[in-house]
Formats: sequence, structure tokens, C-alpha cells
Amino acid sequence: MRKETSSDSRTSSGIHERIRRMEVRHKELDTKIDELTKRAILTPAEQREIAELKKHKLHTKDQIALMKRGAL
Repeated sequence: MRKETSSDSRTSSGIHERIRRMEVRHKELDTKIDELTKRAILTPAEQREIAELKKHKLHTKDQIALMKRGAL
């Protein structure tokens, strides 16, 4: 993954690209959570993994919202 420079991340196209990548990541997390929750029985490790994935998904959603409002 390419590291963004401050000028590149501040441009409109840079911000839109970053939002797009975060939306893709959010969907990937959602898909992984769905896959795990379809199992009849979850191990303690899988339960912890779901909790961590949900935290990451929420953080990603919050970051997307901030960027869309222009706060970042």
C-alpha cells in the first residue's frame, strides 16, 4: 500500500480515493464478520476475532464519516 503525502491526501481526488479504499475495507470487514457469525458454534478465539473485526469496522465507518464531512 502506498503512503500518502500530506498534499496528495488533501486534494479532492486524494480524499475521494481514500474514502473509496476505506469503504472497500469496511465491506471486507462486514463480509468476514458475516462468514464467522454463520457458524453454529464459535470458539473463544473466533468470538474475540468477531469483536475485533466489529471494532475495526466501526472505526473505519467513523473515519469515512469524518472524511465525508471534511474533518480530515
